[in-house]
Amino acid sequence: MRARADRDGDGAVGPDFDDAGRPDFDDAGRPGFDDAGRPGFDDAGRPGFDGAGRPGFDDAERGVGARFTARLVGFACAPVNVQESVQRMGESTIAELGVPEPHRTASRPERAAPGWLERACILVPALDAERTIGGVVAELGRTIPELARAIVVVDDGSRDATARVAEELGASVVASHASGANRGKGAALRAGLDAARARGMTVALSVDADGQHPADEARRVLFAATAESALVLGVRDLARDGAPRANRFSNGISNHFLSSFARRPLADTQCGLRRYPVEETLALRTSGRGYDFEAEVLLRAVWSGLDVVEEPVRVLYPDERTTHFRIGRDVGRIIRTVVATVGEHWLRASAARREGA
Repeated sequence: MRARADRDGDGAVGPDFDDAGRPDFDDAGRPGFDDAGRPGFDDAGRPGFDGAGRPGFDDAERGVGARFTARLVGFACAPVNVQESVQRMGESTIAELGVPEPHRTASRPERAAPGWLERACILVPALDAERTIGGVVAELGRTIPELARAIVVVDDGSRDATARVAEELGASVVASHASGANRGKGAALRAGLDAARARGMTVALSVDADGQHPADEARRVLFAATAESALVLGVRDLARDGAPRANRFSNGISNHFLSSFARRPLADTQCGLRRYPVEETLALRTSGRGYDFEAEVLLRAVWSGLDVVEEPVRVLYPDERTTHFRIGRDVGRIIRTVVATVGEHWLRASAARREGA
């Protein structure tokens, strides 16, 4: 990748920006690419991809590419500079990232109740959501009456009355960890999936506890695919729904790189409104404990051959919404987990090729 040492002249430590305020672009406007279109490379082919197009390796198959990892993590872990750059980026910049066109499935009429519906549940990971959890549980029960008795709130170490409010409305409550500690959204989702499997459930619809996901949209995701083993992704229109600019920026970056690694277009890699096949998801053996879980599980699902279905959804971004997502901290974790996951995947693929030779 061509060096761009402090090209914008702001003296910032961390990712450099060109004169349009875009992070580390080549002449085609692609972030983190060299002029041959290779992600994470300098012109000598050093870590990022090797000559065979494998992510995270040099030609000697050394690790996951420490310099490539450091470059991406360095970009994510400079929150002040990133946030300043996001503020000066216009809507056109997101389009310039080269994110694939949304692979959207047209809105479809609801089908007859599938056989797996009696083995489905709703998971609501929650942290200090006392103010919103009651409305979320009540609205889900009204809009998806088939699962009104199968709503499971996963309390991820809340210090308020989240659990009590949920229980009063008829939801089951499980803790993400026996210690009652906060472990992260991914850990909460895995705990919920474990609880679902223990109860004989095979399908789990995940809905955020902050009220961002309207219950009617959750119902659409639940019935978006007939196959019990499908992973269904809610696909948001962030600009239409008024998402903060920082969210649009981070989602665009995530979509771009995960689409490249998955080798198929992915229109929304961070939406928490999803339908998980319980046993198949747990078999993926994810390691992410925070928001990185949602990126990691998606990559592993694609590579394992699971059917991934995308369903357009409407979401809400009220002014008083509380989010636990932190740009500097969580984007860095997502990048580290994705790089490690890609490296592991290609190591296994390389070993399999050698064994088959």
